Amino acid sequence: MSWSFPPYLPLPLASAGLALALAILARRRPVPGAGWFALLMLALAEWDALWALESAAVGLPAKLFWSTLQYVGISAAPPLFFSSP
Repeated sequence: MSWSFPPYLPLPLASAGLALALAILARRRPVPGAGWFALLMLALAEWDALWALESAAVGLPAKLFWSTLQYVGISAAPPLFFSSP
């Protein structure tokens, strides 16, 4: 699998890292809704990280592979956003 590294690639990776850090920090807090927020941040981190991999992939089969895996985070984010108390 070939990779290219566009100049905007650090932005989604930084966003994924920030969402992952927020998920870890939120899981430690004993407040209502912290678990839902942590799950939402994990879904967003997965979405951002796989989007970065999709944009770095060169061929169409590789882009379709990463795009298909993104749907886990894409489809989990809205229900998690609206299910928090």
